[in-house]
Formats: sequence, structure tokens, C-alpha cells
Amino acid sequence: MNQEAIFKREEGDRWYLRNQNVLVDGSRAIHDPVLELIRGLKKKPKHVLEAGCSNGWRLAELDRLLHCRCFGVDVSRKAITDGRRIWPRLKLKHAPLSHLPFDDAAFDLIIAPFVLHWVDRSLLFRSLAELDRVLVPGGHLIISDFLPDEPEKVSYHHRPEDDVFTYVQDYAGLMSTSALYRTQKRIMFDGTDPAHRKAINTFHRACATLLTKNETYRTVRYQPSVIRHT
Repeated sequence: MNQEAIFKREEGDRWYLRNQNVLVDGSRAIHDPVLELIRGLKKKPKHVLEAGCSNGWRLAELDRLLHCRCFGVDVSRKAITDGRRIWPRLKLKHAPLSHLPFDDAAFDLIIAPFVLHWVDRSLLFRSLAELDRVLVPGGHLIISDFLPDEPEKVSYHHRPEDDVFTYVQDYAGLMSTSALYRTQKRIMFDGTDPAHRKAINTFHRACATLLTKNETYRTVRYQPSVIRHT
């Protein structure tokens, strides 16, 4: 059984139940680097998707601030159920990142906060392709996750009986090196305390990265060399 199945079946709910009291704390939005990046956008988004939204607390803040249409997906049924009850204006769905239930180019802003390191490696590129598929050209993608010096595979201490891991690496870098995305801004912070922005321990270092999806490639016309015979 891959990690997506484990989290979709039960571990997503277990994670949410361990953290739900923190997730309804309104003060989280004050120091959230993702919201800080969104506040700095020149053009405010109209259709927003958060992949790994939990109960939708961040989307609720965006709805309050920007009055945009807010959609979210998460593998925890409990989180989605609670979010629908607390914030009925949000459009929340129970779905994994690898199978987003939306049309192509449906959103002008997508947020992926601390979710990619949970993704089973067999589904990583499919999940990234899904994010790209539903984002309109010229739209923004914000990836927030841990940022170690080198990619690391870390055993998941809540499931010692299973081969479950988190995979921490520069996920925003995967998108920007493809030439399909441009990095616009990065905010470094402590992954255990987003308010902490200085002297960050390497093990806890995290980064929120704002990327823009390139609308077109630069067109170059092929001109074969002219061979002159003498």
C-alpha cells in the first residue's frame, strides 16, 4: 500500500485530529508566509485552490480578505467535514493531490502548503503535473515546505510499524528548473514557528516560494545554414 492510500484511509484523519485545535486558532494567519506572499500580489486572484487545505482555515482568511472563490482538497474526510461546517462558503472536497477533481486551467492561484513531502514518490510527478494542469498560464503557484541542504527521507514516527516517510527537498526548485515556472519571491522561516525568520536551525528551515507559470515560450525560427559550393 502506498502512502497516498494510507493517508487517505486513516492517517489523514489522525493527523487532523492531533492538530485541529491549532488549526482553528485565528492567530495562525498573522505570521503565515503564504498569506504574506498573496497579500503582495499586484493582481488579486479570483479562483484559488489549496491542495492539502486541512479544514480550510487559510482559505477562510483569503475569502475574508479578497472575496475570491476558494476551493480546497484534502485526504482527511474529518477535516473536510469540519471545514464545510465551520466555513460553508468554501468549496472543499475529499481528494488526493494526484487526482484533482477540477477542469484544466481552472485556477489563477494554487497553494501547496507542506503537502508535497507527504506524497508517495511513485506519485510525485503525477501530483506536480496535476497542479500544473489546473493552473491557468500566467497564474501563480505557491509552494511552502521544508528546505534542507540536501534531499532527505525521514521516517514518520507516528507510523513506526509501516514504511511511511516524509521526503523533504526543494519542491519549488523542481518547478522552476523545468523552465515552465519563474520564481518571483521566497520567504525563509522556521517550519515549526512561521513567526521565526532569523537564525533558523537547518533541520527546521522552511521556505514559501511564489512562482509564476510561463504563458509562452520564446519563439525562435529555425534557419538552416546556407552551404555555398565553389
